[in-house]
Amino acid sequence: MGKVKIIILIFLLFLAGCQSQTAKEPEVEKETFVDTVQSTPTPEEKVPEKEGSGLSEKITEDGTPKDAADKVITLKEGKAFGELIKVGTEDDIYCNLQQNLNNISSEEKLLLVCPDPVYGITYYVDYGGDYFIHAIKEGKEETIVEIPAKRLFCRGGKLYFMVKDYEKYALEGLINGDVLTYDPNDGKVTVALSGLGSEMKTSERTVTRGEKTIEVPEIVEVADTSMTIYQDGIYYTQKGENILVDDTYFYRPENNYYYSFETKELKQFDPNISFNSFTRWGKYLITDTFDNIGNNFEFTGNGLFNVETWEEEPLDLAWDVLSVLGDHVYTTAVLGTKWVGDGYSYGDAYSEIAVYNLKTGEEERHFFSRAENRYLSAFFMFNNEMYFSDLYYYSFQEKKEGKAYCNLHKDYVNVDIISEFYTDGEQLYGVSKIDKKLYKIEQHENSYTVPGTSHNYDRRFDFLPIGGQE
Repeated sequence: MGKVKIIILIFLLFLAGCQSQTAKEPEVEKETFVDTVQSTPTPEEKVPEKEGSGLSEKITEDGTPKDAADKVITLKEGKAFGELIKVGTEDDIYCNLQQNLNNISSEEKLLLVCPDPVYGITYYVDYGGDYFIHAIKEGKEETIVEIPAKRLFCRGGKLYFMVKDYEKYALEGLINGDVLTYDPNDGKVTVALSGLGSEMKTSERTVTRGEKTIEVPEIVEVADTSMTIYQDGIYYTQKGENILVDDTYFYRPENNYYYSFETKELKQFDPNISFNSFTRWGKYLITDTFDNIGNNFEFTGNGLFNVETWEEEPLDLAWDVLSVLGDHVYTTAVLGTKWVGDGYSYGDAYSEIAVYNLKTGEEERHFFSRAENRYLSAFFMFNNEMYFSDLYYYSFQEKKEGKAYCNLHKDYVNVDIISEFYTDGEQLYGVSKIDKKLYKIEQHENSYTVPGTSHNYDRRFDFLPIGGQE
């Protein structure tokens, strides 16, 4: 994993030892209004003169508007869907559905779908299309923010998201990794966090791996950014490029920040402390821990960190790929093969799915007649079923497993088809690896045989456009 990961120290940021240092001083909640982006033209194209207010021309390099009169972006009718009425309440903890965040490594997801229960709006990024943010309410779709985005979260009726150009757009007044908010009541887009996506300071001046020690630059470029939002605030991560050490080991600089919705302050975790992925369960963070053993970083177990008392409790698990849904933790726990003659029969390889009850400490095991590596296997929990990237599934209610067919291409068999699953609570969505687009997925329970082939499937998944996509 690159470093010793100790999640339980996350909340040291609330202590006096928390620091606030970056390569460039980030800007926080400055209520700066921003405009859209411009696509990068090909050499054969000529950029037309922009008509209208020319808002994007009035955005300076640091993201602040030159003219206060041009602070507001005017969207369709000034706002999405006209006058909005509150129709529900948000979760006490989660700013996106627990299903969408239920994998402990979910911070690596693009996270392109988020439902807002306050106004009954489903937001999504038209991935593979314009990459802008769209919204659906009561069957009606609007393009609401013409900024390429990832990592969607909803809080207080507003949408939070990160800017990502996907190497398809030239950003004006914004950089990758900026965090923006959209208010559906007035159509305004404001800057929540900026200045974290370009350069970062490193905490270590030298790094030793094996027999070799190298010097680490004080400032490096940010290669990737991520954020996870719970109701208390924004957890933000900067990651630099991998620095190779002796062509065998590598060091990847990483900085972690916390922005409190209550105090409106951004603080950096102690740069000498790094933590791995975590997921929230009630007042706890479910953590994983790694020990540095002779230059090898070895996963050692899970724990519970109480965010109210800052006390750690051991958790009788040793799972580094897991999902938390409700009060249960899911993982593919055991990988086995049957011994046949002079060797193992991988055709008879199997796994066990473990379901651990966090309240009672009880564990169930489910036999699963295929091999799943507990260190690598990715899956998605939805409607009491476990979905895998190759469209295999396991139903906990029916205690049934099987393979689904998708309509994108009949020749894709036993290969990964989905890179990320999501849901809005009712509908299943997926990002296709075949054409790299986001689809809604309609499931048909009936068995299916591909015409002209011998490929038999237990179900059929229809990958369909979302909203008004073509």
